[in-house]
Amino acid sequence: MSSPIILLHAFPLSPAMFDELRTELTVPIHTPALPGFGGVFASQDQPSMGVLAKSVLAYADGQKMDRFFVGGVSLGGYVVMELMRLAPDRLLGALLIDTKAGEDSPEGKTNRERIARLALQHGTNSLLGTMLPSLTGKMTKAVNPQIVQRVSQIFSQADPAAIAWTQRAMALRRESFSTLQEFDAPLLVIVGDEDEIAPVVDARQMAMASKQGKLAIIEGAGHLSVLEQPAQCARIIEQWLGQI
Repeated sequence: MSSPIILLHAFPLSPAMFDELRTELTVPIHTPALPGFGGVFASQDQPSMGVLAKSVLAYADGQKMDRFFVGGVSLGGYVVMELMRLAPDRLLGALLIDTKAGEDSPEGKTNRERIARLALQHGTNSLLGTMLPSLTGKMTKAVNPQIVQRVSQIFSQADPAAIAWTQRAMALRRESFSTLQEFDAPLLVIVGDEDEIAPVVDARQMAMASKQGKLAIIEGAGHLSVLEQPAQCARIIEQWLGQI
């Protein structure tokens, strides 16, 4: 399978979250930084998933990728679903990892604005105590605390302005089940069995919504399954690619 694969990172992390997965995969991956998390960030842009999706298309153009596979974790998954709307003909297939297709509830949108304001007023580290625990699963915390520390280190490097902008963009994102229903290419949905943010029930609904959707559940992982269980994820991704 020689077609390129672009993988998009979670919020508020960076492409560094894919380092372990990269060593497990036998296929090469591209892991561009989204704006504000290593990529060029223009805070004057109105928050939207469209801005992030267009940055991925610009990256693909720069790499001379006409058509490609694209996958995303959490925030990255939201961007993938926006790409399904903006440029479906360029996608050979998609991976949605520890993410969800529904829009935020009113309470969820309010909480995103609260987090945005906290980041701007008190900095990134002020968010670690409340946001970090939900990013990894119980098994990871018990058996691999070094992964939790790694996530904390990547998180702490995030730009507060980018955190606020992206939270507001996520609050404005649209429902994507109709997009998945129209997507006419292979889709793999991956979810950690201990994911509290985007649980298995949401992943199953996404896989069922797509004509060619498949679901894979990663044991012993929370919201960052590609970082918590990279070997499991790599095996599943390569099996899926081998069947296309």
